[in-house]
Amino acid sequence: MTVGGELAVRVANQCETGGSTRLLEISDTGRRIPDGALDNIFNPFVTTKPRGSGFGLAISRSVADAHRATLNARNHVGRPGCTFAIEFPVIDRRPSKIHV
Repeated sequence: MTVGGELAVRVANQCETGGSTRLLEISDTGRRIPDGALDNIFNPFVTTKPRGSGFGLAISRSVADAHRATLNARNHVGRPGCTFAIEFPVIDRRPSKIHV
């Protein structure tokens, strides 16, 4: 982002509204992800930076996958920037009832 840009972090427990996930969103007012790259940015070797390796988001996706989470990105509509969202499944940790 350029100087004066904004970064926002939002956490939501979607279990409170009947869902089964917890959501973490990170939004900024920086550059948008080029539309042609948006579908591929989580693939290895894909980068929008002149000196990037294309591994950062691929590794992030692997970590999310290992935790059964989903990771996605979307550009903002009508304003600069994008949002990355990670949705973690909530595993029911209540003990099972034992029938005797």
